[in-house]
Amino acid sequence: MPTSAIEISVTENGKRKPEYTLESDVSGNLTLKELFKFTKNTLLATASTILHEEQAKGFDKKPVVRVDNKYGRTEQDVNPLGQIEYISRGNSKEMLLFCYDAILQRSPRLTGRYHDNNIVLFNEREVASSRAGFEAWLSGQKSFKDKDKIRFVNIAPYANKLELDGTTSSGTSTKRRPIKDKKGRDRIGTLVRKPNGVYTLALRAIRHKYKGNSLIKYEQILGSQYGLSSPPRGSGIGRIRQRGRDKGRTYVYPSILIYIIESGLMQ
Repeated sequence: MPTSAIEISVTENGKRKPEYTLESDVSGNLTLKELFKFTKNTLLATASTILHEEQAKGFDKKPVVRVDNKYGRTEQDVNPLGQIEYISRGNSKEMLLFCYDAILQRSPRLTGRYHDNNIVLFNEREVASSRAGFEAWLSGQKSFKDKDKIRFVNIAPYANKLELDGTTSSGTSTKRRPIKDKKGRDRIGTLVRKPNGVYTLALRAIRHKYKGNSLIKYEQILGSQYGLSSPPRGSGIGRIRQRGRDKGRTYVYPSILIYIIESGLMQ
């Protein structure tokens, strides 16, 4: 029967450390626990050395740390055979403008109403309803604090329908997903529409460009949470009077939420 072995050796201060193999563990010289401890310490030492070398060349002094493909962990949490990644933070204003542009570029312009109803909320308070307005607000914003929230939302009354229909400036592409049963299995023959419109596609572009720099997610929000129980005007963000069956109706809107965290997004 073929056999295999794991062999690890480290050179420290010019001196070669003892080699460790699973064979030595079998013979009783080294336990598997000791092997993993050695492996983890070697990984931590290597990561620290590489980080300091890169920082000496100009790399971010306070990078985002991703341990075993997860954020919010420290290097000490790494698995012995895991990985440690250091990701340079993004510039806050550049990133946020990119987010807004990603949404505007994908917004349909048949009447201009959808495009003109993309607004921005800061800590759930409206701060801009146009690209120029948002850029001006960012210029006056000196810094952000930990756990600040930026939300992009389209408040056209039909925005959520267009998101589910997959309608963007490029056309319409509806996607559907199966419904899960109580055991998590797909219900055969039962499909529901899944978001595939402006905000869903913009989110993919943002995550692709700025992955690791922030906590970003897509959300459908109730208009009543933000005083939007009435649909807005065709342009701007004013409200119109509802009549008949639409009176008092609560709309659902697509949004992209960005959490600003000290260990992640902003410089």
